Amino acid sequence: LIHDVCIDYRENVPIIFTYTKKVVVSHNELYNFPYSGINIGYGWGANDAGGSTEYQNRGLYKYQPKFTTATTAQDNQVVANNLHDGMKSMNDGGCMYSLSANPGTVVSQNYCKGPWPIGVGYYADEGSRYLTITKNVFTGWGTWGHANANANNNTGDLTVTSNWVAGGSNWAGKNNTVTGNITISGSLPADAQAVVNAAGLEAAYTDIKTSP
Repeated sequence: LIHDVCIDYRENVPIIFTYTKKVVVSHNELYNFPYSGINIGYGWGANDAGGSTEYQNRGLYKYQPKFTTATTAQDNQVVANNLHDGMKSMNDGGCMYSLSANPGTVVSQNYCKGPWPIGVGYYADEGSRYLTITKNVFTGWGTWGHANANANNNTGDLTVTSNWVAGGSNWAGKNNTVTGNITISGSLPADAQAVVNAAGLEAAYTDIKTSP
């Protein structure tokens, strides 16, 4: 249970993992924080193998090498988390947020309850690649999904399927697969409600919401 955090350094987030392999983030409840909820990856694609034309154009590689091998970021899981009441004071973020390539990484069965003051349900920012976003529930959003893609920043190769969603989306990017996402309004379908019911704290730990 993570709440009322990042009070002094508001650009921080409740949960972040960067260049990691086989991390599992599951069954957390997060609320009342100033920026994004769960952040995946780092580097805006600049440190991915072959670099990023965006950061070539900005002159970054005058000061650091352009890497030829992949980072360790792969095969991570974000599963069955419950996130609500975020983005209280910052912008350019979302309930869940990613940067850079993350092959084999799956974001599934999470519940992102909107609306929030600003932000989107899932934000695939610069260089987000090779992630699968599936069977999540996004309620109350103006924009439930957004990819920050242009011709230079390598955002793409995303699989976005079978989510239950409210609001619009923009899944721009090369080679994205966006299929089977179900628009919801009013009562949730039974299978979406099952995801909501299972997300967040498991039964053995729910007492921490009320116990000292």
